[in-house]
Amino acid sequence: GATVINIAVDGKLAGILAIADPVKPSTPEALKALAAEGIKVIMLTGDNAVVARAVCNRLGLTEHFADMLPAYKASVIQELQRQGRRVAMVGDGINDSPALSFADVGIAMKHGAEVTHESADVILMEDSLWKLVKAVEISQGAVQLIKQNYGIVAALSWGLAEFLDR
Repeated sequence: GATVINIAVDGKLAGILAIADPVKPSTPEALKALAAEGIKVIMLTGDNAVVARAVCNRLGLTEHFADMLPAYKASVIQELQRQGRRVAMVGDGINDSPALSFADVGIAMKHGAEVTHESADVILMEDSLWKLVKAVEISQGAVQLIKQNYGIVAALSWGLAEFLDR
């Protein structure tokens, strides 16, 4: 599940270096919390399929797209939207910018590339997916409050109309 680099000295193999991005210990639990909210998480990555599958296994994800160029990531976002899904994209690299632009909500990480900040609707000010979980919870609470207020206004309007009809 790592990218392997062969190192040669004078044309002879001198070593092999395996490079892998570490998974933050909090990330799998944050992804489980998003799933508990009914959010389906799909990984889109430029990494090769072997690395992507290994990372998905560490994260508990069941679906991913690997070897993705920026235009392919944007195409996946658009296809999900054509299927009637609302799509949020979280990204931190230059290659994520087109997909962030096409997503219903583009979310950039604080320490991501500057162009991702320009392409995104939201920037998480800490590089933790728990901030995304919190943002989802706050958003859902705000929507509930709006619905409740509409209900109150509708009930009061109906009651006032009934009163005036008398």
